[in-house]
Amino acid sequence: MTSGSSRPYIELYDSTGSGGYFRVVQGGYKPVRDKSGVVNRTAGGGIDHSVGAIYEVHQYTIWCRDEEIEPGYKDRSELMRLFSLNNPNGTPTNVITLHDHFDVSHSTLMVGQELPEPVTTMLSGEYAWFFYPITLHFIPET
Repeated sequence: MTSGSSRPYIELYDSTGSGGYFRVVQGGYKPVRDKSGVVNRTAGGGIDHSVGAIYEVHQYTIWCRDEEIEPGYKDRSELMRLFSLNNPNGTPTNVITLHDHFDVSHSTLMVGQELPEPVTTMLSGEYAWFFYPITLHFIPET
């Protein structure tokens, strides 16, 4: 965890630099370290342990408008555009650059399901707000 002051938003950009600011719900932020490995029992009663890598995954709940009116902030359609990037060889690629709350940059892959939750009774326009849970898998630095 980085110390210092944090920002009330994250930034998400595709490989061409298109993207912007997204608000994050505090209770919806979950940084997770995932340690892969398999433990099996052997026929002789012992343990066979295969050790894997440790991955970092951050889960966010994005709070965005259907049509954003504040400069720099992006709306629901931009978040869904970033979610829809699925070609590692395309332009833009499926790698999303995250600038986190502390303005630290990470290369990530957005995975999971698109599960928007309306916050208001309005479903379109600048007064329509949505919660979007997203999952970003950090790409290990080599």
